[in-house]
Amino acid sequence: MERGLIGAERPVWHDGRIVDQMSVPDHRVLWKLLQAVQAETYGPLAAELRAKRERDAEFRRRLDEGEKRVAVYEAEIRAQAARNKEKSDDAG
Repeated sequence: MERGLIGAERPVWHDGRIVDQMSVPDHRVLWKLLQAVQAETYGPLAAELRAKRERDAEFRRRLDEGEKRVAVYEAEIRAQAARNKEKSDDAG
């Protein structure tokens, strides 16, 4: 983990001599850490999980729209039944 976050010491060369040391983080180690910690975003199955979440969201959206349409339809049926009852009461 240290190699990924802080880095490994690498020599800095100038005119054929080592003049300094520089810490260079290992991006492969960082990538593996991300895959382990946030597998749903960076793991090998991330695209599949993202697609499943999108399908689930689309399903929920369609289900909500359907429930709204059913509620409107039921309200219309209740209103029609109330009007029919008034007509039968007036006729009787």
